[in-house]
Parts: sequence; C-alpha cells; structure tokens
Amino acid sequence: MLIDPKILSRSIVEKFGEPTAALISIEDFRLLQAAKQQQATSSLQEIVTSIRARSRQLDPDELDGLIEEARSEFHRLQSGLTHAR
Repeated sequence: MLIDPKILSRSIVEKFGEPTAALISIEDFRLLQAAKQQQATSSLQEIVTSIRARSRQLDPDELDGLIEEARSEFHRLQSGLTHAR
C-alpha cells in the first residue's frame, strides 16, 4: 500500500480528542533531529561561554572558596544518600 508522503507528514494520532503522536516523513524526522542537536550544541556553547565570562571576573581566592563550598555540599549530599540506604 502506497501512502502519499504529503498526507503522511500531516497525520495526527489522537486519544480522547487530544493529540498524542504524529506520523511524519523520515525527511522531517531527520530535520527535527538536526534542529534538536543544533539547539543542544548552541545551549552548551552558551553555558560554557557564560561560565568562562564569570570565572574571569572572580578573584582566584574567591574561586577557590566557591570550589571548596561546592565540594563540601557534594560530600554532604553524598553522605546523606549513603546513610539513607
């Protein structure tokens, strides 16, 4: 059975009147995956750029204090998880 690709790319599956899934062409799927990957890459690059900018503004001693604070919090949370088991 041949299905017209134009119809396939617009087919919506509904459950109780609410859209739950869509049937799309493989071409549209690939475009969607590429767009998601590009968005994730852009977001990661923005985060890294932001972190680098903030770290340049910090005094090295202040940065060491923040690192030690984060380590302490991490170990505190880890020991809480260990005791909960």
